[in-house]
Amino acid sequence: MDVPNGYRIEAYARFLEQGIGDFGEIKVLVVMDDPAKPVGTEMLEKIIDYALGLAAPCRTDDGGPPSDINHLEGSVPQFKPNPIFLVGPGVRFPTEYAIKYRCGKEYRYQYVKDNMFNVPVHTPMEAKEEDLAKFKGHPRQALAAMTWSLDENIGKVVQALKNKGVVENTLIFFLSDNGGAHNNQSSTGPLKGWKGNKFEGGHRVPLVVSWPGQLPSGNSLDSLTSSLDIFSTAVKAANIEVDDELILDGVNLLPYLRKAKSGPPHEKLFWRKLDESAVRMGNKKLIDLKGFGSVMYDLKNDLGETFDLTRVLPTEKSQIEQEYLKWETELMKPLWDEGPIWMPITRHIHKSLMSNEEPEYKDPWGKK
Repeated sequence: MDVPNGYRIEAYARFLEQGIGDFGEIKVLVVMDDPAKPVGTEMLEKIIDYALGLAAPCRTDDGGPPSDINHLEGSVPQFKPNPIFLVGPGVRFPTEYAIKYRCGKEYRYQYVKDNMFNVPVHTPMEAKEEDLAKFKGHPRQALAAMTWSLDENIGKVVQALKNKGVVENTLIFFLSDNGGAHNNQSSTGPLKGWKGNKFEGGHRVPLVVSWPGQLPSGNSLDSLTSSLDIFSTAVKAANIEVDDELILDGVNLLPYLRKAKSGPPHEKLFWRKLDESAVRMGNKKLIDLKGFGSVMYDLKNDLGETFDLTRVLPTEKSQIEQEYLKWETELMKPLWDEGPIWMPITRHIHKSLMSNEEPEYKDPWGKK
């Protein structure tokens, strides 16, 4: 299919082929090579049809995949009717909401004009011209301009809540889902690593919580928290009773934010992505790469993760490893991996950083 930056559509097709399961919503991101050139209505209709064909296929009489997506191997998972969001600079569409019918079912999709409101600071680095002008000469101009736009639009959301008189009783969380990426002008400062790896630069981010009517302003919490805590905190804030049999990894942060409870919300945190894993217990952190080995750091005295303590503190290393192995028994086997292109690159990055070496490449495009 001929679409602008069509690889994004194909990436979605690969996800379906690997059978991730039922998405809560379908997102089709249309990114323009030339933001000044609008995408025609006909092209958008083709994109919607293509996405619906993948996400909501009509089954054939024999239960096999429909003809319009028979290029996908294996079974195609069924999806519930979900919204499709089209975002992108320069895109033009005549209606805000529209309805499509497929297989006798109704699908609603929404066109959102301003992607700076809906897409966070992320590649591709497409900032508004007026925001770029504010940061002319800045060494990280695009990132600064996109961050400005993000901040501006968060302000619009908060102002809308104020206008409706509900901001005092609105619980807001603001955080990043990962540390800075290596390809979007981000800087992780003294932290080693970046998005996608187990070092502090990959997952140590600020978390801002606002609930004006319930939480005092100006409090800070310098201890282990996780995005997993958002659900547990929100459930408690909404006075929703949780079934005792439901095991939640997150912790209710409200008593800590109100200073009614001291100590860290988490004594330990675990991470695992395929062959790479990490454990944080107190100030100690262990990173392991399957088939290569482990490194351990004292983050209180070595935030940059440079001095390996595995030989200095073998007993503590063993204790942390046992905690990790216990946690790992609760995990299911991964349903998919990064594929043959990314798997060796992610491994190379971890081996290099664990050895205090600069990786020779950080993505497929940098590999010679």
